[in-house]
Amino acid sequence: MTLRLILLRHAKSDWHAGLSDHDRPLNRRGRLAAPLMGAWLREEGLTPALALVSSAARTQETWERLGLAAPKETRPALYEAEAETIMEEITLTEGAPSPLLLVGHNPGIGEAANLLLADGVIGDFPTAQAAVIGFEAGAWADLRPGAGRLLALAQPKALV
Repeated sequence: MTLRLILLRHAKSDWHAGLSDHDRPLNRRGRLAAPLMGAWLREEGLTPALALVSSAARTQETWERLGLAAPKETRPALYEAEAETIMEEITLTEGAPSPLLLVGHNPGIGEAANLLLADGVIGDFPTAQAAVIGFEAGAWADLRPGAGRLLALAQPKALV
């Protein structure tokens, strides 16, 4: 069975004075980019069966603006998580169907993508970029570093 994982970095956020990092919303560019990425996912047949989303305001708003009709689980452990924590959150999603979307933060999201890929490295992982990775595995718990192959890579500026 082929599983598909979509790793998406949150859209561009705003640096309001007085707000904590966790509470930062999207800025204008981010509010425009997220719907573009949602449309791309739908057009590519990649509407997720489940989304795992960091608890930060900017990831929650990115998810909302994607406009995807899918169930969502907020995962506080994904807030600024390192690659290993991201992997752990994915493997703990027992029985979740594919594709699985994870909306998180850099540098962890980019590091997780590179950790999962069998060959090649994704360099920069800009805001609102999505990496779609395929795995020959029966369950998310079976994911291993280096077991995936890059199926698609997209970012908003390439879609306009």
